[in-house]
Amino acid sequence: ERNFDFFFEAQILWDETMSQSVADYLASHPDYRMIVLAGSGHLMYGSGIPKRTFRRNGLGYAVVLGDGELDKKIADYIVFPRQIEGPKHVRLMVVLEEDKGNVRIASFPENSISQKAGLEKDDTIRFLDDTTITGIDDVKIFLLDKKTGDKINVIILRKKDGVEREMKFSVTL
Repeated sequence: ERNFDFFFEAQILWDETMSQSVADYLASHPDYRMIVLAGSGHLMYGSGIPKRTFRRNGLGYAVVLGDGELDKKIADYIVFPRQIEGPKHVRLMVVLEEDKGNVRIASFPENSISQKAGLEKDDTIRFLDDTTITGIDDVKIFLLDKKTGDKINVIILRKKDGVEREMKFSVTL
């Protein structure tokens, strides 16, 4: 407990000294702006150097951390925060083209689950399960709540030898 008291007193003394140095320099160079490079413990939440300097000179400041938790109050800006995984959305693995309310398969990427299920280039997607497809956004919205392993029914319109046929395929996402 006593060691922490000494540590805390040392930190305050250190922050006050750095703050006084910043305030003195800016007072003698009023046309200047200053960037203070210091450890995050001297800057986080505005405590330490920023607030202590503001108390001395009333000048505005911004805290920029080189890393940190994504907490709105920790800093004004965080550069290179830790990577956050975004939601993973499943895909039909098709390249689509939209024309006059029709969504046509233009091509497939390598190892496409849709191609393996029997869909072909130039098929027009009519329905995904019971959802009518009239645009590419309809496909994207339909897939939003789907997960890997879900099975969906894809109803397409296929034109072959001048004859159009509606066909149903089951695709495992």
